[in-house]
Amino acid sequence: MSTNKSIVTTYCVLAAIFFAACAYAQLNDPDPALWILGYVFGGCVLNTFVVLYQDGGKNEDGDGGVRRVIRVLMYMFVFINTSVIVYIAVALLPRIDFNLPGKELAWSVLEFEEGREIAGLAILLLHVLKLLGYLSEDLGGGGKSSNTKGGAYGYAATVAMVSAIIGAVYLWVYYQPEMNARYQTEHCDGAFGDNRAAAEQEQVSGEL
Repeated sequence: MSTNKSIVTTYCVLAAIFFAACAYAQLNDPDPALWILGYVFGGCVLNTFVVLYQDGGKNEDGDGGVRRVIRVLMYMFVFINTSVIVYIAVALLPRIDFNLPGKELAWSVLEFEEGREIAGLAILLLHVLKLLGYLSEDLGGGGKSSNTKGGAYGYAATVAMVSAIIGAVYLWVYYQPEMNARYQTEHCDGAFGDNRAAAEQEQVSGEL
């Protein structure tokens, strides 16, 4: 089952933009280095590898070996990412009130910094798993039915990434200010908080 190269490239570019924004948001985090490294490597660098070598497996004397190295890096990243998710989740679980209704329970998890960290890592994990799928395909090959199925999955992944970007923007614009007001969590705004504060200060100055 293969996916059109243009779909893969579109997905990788959109994902890189999303995860680059996630990395930028970590700039003023108390421990930014590891988070920035994770988002940049998993969400941007690996995308570049996939775009460059997505059909290299057809030439065993050329890029086949490179693809195998990239896959090993991806599997290592998946293992580390999953381990970190489990580690954070174990620490977070005792603090969650599981008696809350489903919707309130989901939002309450995101109100913990650890919950937001897990959400970001989970999206990154799904993304790298998708890249692994792309890299394992013979892109552009296969029959008509195979191309159709692969294209459908590729479009679905692209739509999912666009939805993630829209959802993140929505949460940032409408939910984050409310959470800051309730829990004094302005520090969770990340580097984007500086831009928000500057915009609010400019608005206040204009009103005066």
